[in-house]
Amino acid sequence: MENNTKKELKIVLNPELYDELRFTFRPELLENIIYLPETLENNKWQCCCGSTSDLEVCPICGMDKNTVFSKVNALYLSRHRKARIARKKKAVQDQQAMMAAQLLKKNKKQNQPDEKNKKFGILVGVIILCAAVIASIAIIFNENDNPKNPIDTTIGGVVQTTVPDTTLFETEDITSPESEDTTDIPETQPEPETTAPIVPVQVPIANSTDVISTVADGKWPIGASGNVSVGGLVYTNGEYDYIALNGITVLDKSGNTVSTLTPNKALGITGSGTYIFYIDEQYTVHRIDITTKEDVSFSFKARMICVFCDELYYVPNEGPGFYASNFYGDITKIITTTLNIYALNNTADKLYFSTDESLAVITSQDGSVTTFCPDGAKTQNIIEITECIFYTDSKGVLKFYNPKLGPNPGFEYPKYGMNITYVSAYENRVYVRAVNPTTGAVIWLYTRWIPGTQLFASANFKTTGITTDSLYITGSAVYDGNLNRFAVN
Repeated sequence: MENNTKKELKIVLNPELYDELRFTFRPELLENIIYLPETLENNKWQCCCGSTSDLEVCPICGMDKNTVFSKVNALYLSRHRKARIARKKKAVQDQQAMMAAQLLKKNKKQNQPDEKNKKFGILVGVIILCAAVIASIAIIFNENDNPKNPIDTTIGGVVQTTVPDTTLFETEDITSPESEDTTDIPETQPEPETTAPIVPVQVPIANSTDVISTVADGKWPIGASGNVSVGGLVYTNGEYDYIALNGITVLDKSGNTVSTLTPNKALGITGSGTYIFYIDEQYTVHRIDITTKEDVSFSFKARMICVFCDELYYVPNEGPGFYASNFYGDITKIITTTLNIYALNNTADKLYFSTDESLAVITSQDGSVTTFCPDGAKTQNIIEITECIFYTDSKGVLKFYNPKLGPNPGFEYPKYGMNITYVSAYENRVYVRAVNPTTGAVIWLYTRWIPGTQLFASANFKTTGITTDSLYITGSAVYDGNLNRFAVN
């Protein structure tokens, strides 16, 4: 009888609102959003995936009850659509204004004469000025046959090239139209390099089946980055851990709260040593100075960010594309304008991401891209551990790509009927998110890997006791989704 209450969203919603779902939920959640949620009898509710439950979280798809009822409805989607279109319009206007400003700076710099041309321009300008003065004197006094004195006097002043350019323009009373173009000639200090217009570089993308250069022996991956749903909201340095939960909380290595870097909710976080970058609830990217706490917002919006090689790589919050920016918000590289990006992670000194077509990696400052392993297309997380690149597929299977073994992926999980939906690591600590496909129950498993042993041997894994969807991995501990601290052994 409960099944009869199911109302398909593609029928209930008009096409515009139904299409808005893809701008509201992450791609991996959309496949579960099929029906209009309903409140049932006996404190039960029907999830948008079609299952019924009396729990606060759907045991099948893992969606939170409050999220389902607050977002999967026509009123919310209508408001979301209007706000999104308004943001997109403003972003286009801001981008056009920025490009116009950069073009103006570029043209000004190109039109600025060099030292030799400046002096020549001054000479020509003053000669034109003198000619105008001579002509006016001749007309007034009718002495066209004797222009000697004005010429001698005027030319004598110009020949003295030791007179500073600025003195000439400060003392002359210039009223002649011919002199107007010379007012930009005085020397000025050259603009600093940081203010020069940035021309984004189009980065080459190479398809390759060659061996991907991997991390050297003893070099370990450092944490997760870019994946919001399972704890990519962590930046850690030698002194503090920064966790984005109800603002960005600063913790010392003992787990004590030191301060709050910002009260703003962050949808993504990454860091550079000097700065923390985060995405706010409107998808605007911010830069915070760790010392002064100065918060600067950039002109672009993003849904994923990651620092690599002293640049901020970001994926736009809407549509395809992948770009790099310097730490001042100037776009420096265009990686793609047509491909969708599904995962982004700085791991083992390389930047990995996934597209509609394959896995991909950036290994150097120039930003050139190598694509590999088509089986890894659309994966939601990637991490390199020792000489393998691990990723999960949509069926909950953990796979690895070993560049020494050719283009075909290998398999490590599932084990014991569990789906593996995420893998992450800090140094030699490895964590996997295991989900019961029947109940939806989550458990985080953990091991320390020893070189020379099987990396994902089931017998080596122990439960962390953590059952929250999120896991925040730092240098000295891990935190569950409620920020409870778990020491590591």
